[in-house]
Amino acid sequence: MLPIANKPMLMYGFYQLIASGIKEIGVHPGTFAGGNFVDALGDGSKFGVKVSYIAQPEPKGIARAVLVSQKFLGDSPFIVHMGDNL
Repeated sequence: MLPIANKPMLMYGFYQLIASGIKEIGVHPGTFAGGNFVDALGDGSKFGVKVSYIAQPEPKGIARAVLVSQKFLGDSPFIVHMGDNL
C-alpha cells in the first residue's frame, strides 16, 4: 500500500490486470497486510471486476500461494503478479 505518485503501488498492477480484460482477481493479502487491501479493493465491484481474498496460512513463497489458490483457479489460465513490484 506504499504510495507512489499519490497512488498505492498495488493499484498499478491491479489496473493493468483490469485493462487486460481480467474480470476475476484473487488476492493474497499476506499475513501482515491487514484490512488495507480490503479497504482499497473491496469486492472489486467499483472497478468492474470480482475480487476474492485467498488466505495463505503461512508465507511460504510464490509456489505455495499458487497451490493454495487451486480452488479459486480451477483449470483456468492465470497470472501471478507481485503487488509490491513495479
